[in-house]
Amino acid sequence: MLTMVDRATPTSAADLAFLLQQGIGALALYVGGITDGGRAWQPADAARARAAGLQVLPIYVGQNVVPGFTPTETAAQGTSDGADAVGCAQRYGFGAGPLCLDVEYATYTGDVAGALAYMEAWGDAVAAAGFLPVMYAPLAATSDYQPRAGHPTGLWLADWDQVGNLSAFPNAARFTGIGWQYADSWNGYDISHVDGAWWGQPKPDHMTFPQTGHTVAHGFYDFWLNRGGLKLFGFPITEELAQNGLTVQYFERARFEWHPGAAPDGWDTLLGLIGSEHLAADTLIASLQAQLATLKPAADLAPLVADAASLVAAAEAYLAKLRTAAGQ
Repeated sequence: MLTMVDRATPTSAADLAFLLQQGIGALALYVGGITDGGRAWQPADAARARAAGLQVLPIYVGQNVVPGFTPTETAAQGTSDGADAVGCAQRYGFGAGPLCLDVEYATYTGDVAGALAYMEAWGDAVAAAGFLPVMYAPLAATSDYQPRAGHPTGLWLADWDQVGNLSAFPNAARFTGIGWQYADSWNGYDISHVDGAWWGQPKPDHMTFPQTGHTVAHGFYDFWLNRGGLKLFGFPITEELAQNGLTVQYFERARFEWHPGAAPDGWDTLLGLIGSEHLAADTLIASLQAQLATLKPAADLAPLVADAASLVAAAEAYLAKLRTAAGQ
């Protein structure tokens, strides 16, 4: 997966350098459309981003519900706007690759049948020109949308509140590559994770998160991506570590442990027993502190007091180590 950012206004050369330093791999920009809203992106912005080494996703904003405009949601309009989108993309220097249609929630829910007909015809026109149509839309629209036979279609879920949990999206298999956009912004940008297959890249086996600077890879990456993602586990807060004879990695809400061959296929990654470990350490500390409180400060008890104090210190040190590793 690639980390992609987007916003309504153009990105400066200094911004591009910053994005690259943060591990951003793709930039989405607006190339036109009747409800584009006067966004100021220019062909030079796309060229600069490509020259910097970023993958670039052109977005076309077609028939959307906006103040003062009534959309025409028909197949005929979809064909016309698809041709216009191709022309816009070509003016920005794009000759192939992904080309995205922005579909707002109100546009879709206002006329479901019309919106679907419009989206399908737009995709047909874009695919006929050699582009990969990508639907940038909320879950409601993409749950009903059926990619047309004969050409693949990408999906970019807008404000997806179950990031990384594609098991909660039953129609994922219909699409060629899926991306999802966080509901929160980052440094003035909306941030997404998108499939590099849109640009012909091979299936990734890792993801680096600029939010924490850490990478999830291989079996841990597959487990994170398919069994809860950001919503359940949070961001990685360490790299892979060797701990107690296991390869582990800490996340904001979990510790992954690698147990190859210890479970059925797909379950070589197991979650660490962090809750049990914390509870055991807390219980031991409380018990030892209670015992210390009952001891008299007599000389003959001094060795026992010292031993108990050492145990408390050891338990507290172990608990601190757990909390440090877990980023608490």
